Amino acid sequence: MVMCMTTFISLPVLSYSTWYEIINSGMAILSFGLLPIVPLFVIGFLHKFREKLKDQEFRMKFVTLYFGVNTRRPFAKLVVPLFLTRRLLFAIAVVVLSEYTSLQIIINLIFSVFYLAFLIHVKPM
Repeated sequence: MVMCMTTFISLPVLSYSTWYEIINSGMAILSFGLLPIVPLFVIGFLHKFREKLKDQEFRMKFVTLYFGVNTRRPFAKLVVPLFLTRRLLFAIAVVVLSEYTSLQIIINLIFSVFYLAFLIHVKPM
């Protein structure tokens, strides 16, 4: 979440006057492009290797992507990507809507309620 917020804070103040600022701005743009891809990557990874999720050697390497998730339930694998997406949207709301705190609260509350409803419906743990 810190990386998300740092990226979104640095985007409006991109500067290219010094070599340091060029590198900093380039990293901010690169991070901004990669952050939305991470949840999609996790979904694709868990789907591609769904047969190996129970293998002990595979588990030792990648268990943090699906720790505590019942992999036998079809939609349970979406818990981690949805959690990452919710954090990304939280960071966007905090940075972009910094002057509208009540709107931030409402938007983040809506995201949390939908995520909670998903958890109650799917029962991934």
